[in-house]
Amino acid sequence: MAESTTLDRVQTADLVQRSLDGDERAFKRLVEAHESRVYGVAVRLLGDPVAAQEAASEAFVRLYRSLGSLRGEARLSTWLHRVTVNLCRDEHRRLKRAERYTDLDSAGPRLVVIERAAEEALEVAEMNDRVRAALDELPKEQREAIVLRYLSELSYSEISEATGASANTVASRVYRGLRRLGALLGSDNGEREEAS
Repeated sequence: MAESTTLDRVQTADLVQRSLDGDERAFKRLVEAHESRVYGVAVRLLGDPVAAQEAASEAFVRLYRSLGSLRGEARLSTWLHRVTVNLCRDEHRRLKRAERYTDLDSAGPRLVVIERAAEEALEVAEMNDRVRAALDELPKEQREAIVLRYLSELSYSEISEATGASANTVASRVYRGLRRLGALLGSDNGEREEAS
């Protein structure tokens, strides 16, 4: 992944217009400006670097196809986060369906490989094992809210747009998720507080 660069709205609008006019370098610049964050959100929500790369790639394919229909007032980064979250949700549903039909004996090696790859990706992202484990313990909606708020640095209204939940619901999920994380990370004896 290339290093993320920040673009302001004027630069973004210019790159979008140039991309619509067929300038491939302009679209490449849009991708370079957002690819680390999009991949980061995907790997944290999916826990699998290969699936995260596929989700990130699909998000940019959808961006390319949708450039002409993006609303001028919508922030491109918010749009990309919403698409990425939805792609990750779709992947979770696909995996749940596949689990129903997978023989448990044959699933073991596959799960071990996915777990090892996820651990390596999280090390690259400089997340320690306790934080990762605590995040994994959170309910899906709280985990999404925490990842989007603190790792992607989105506002509550941007998270609301990305997830389809109201800003108040997002704030509640962040609050409850932070309390739960604090409880999980603060327990020295390894006992976990029951989810409420």
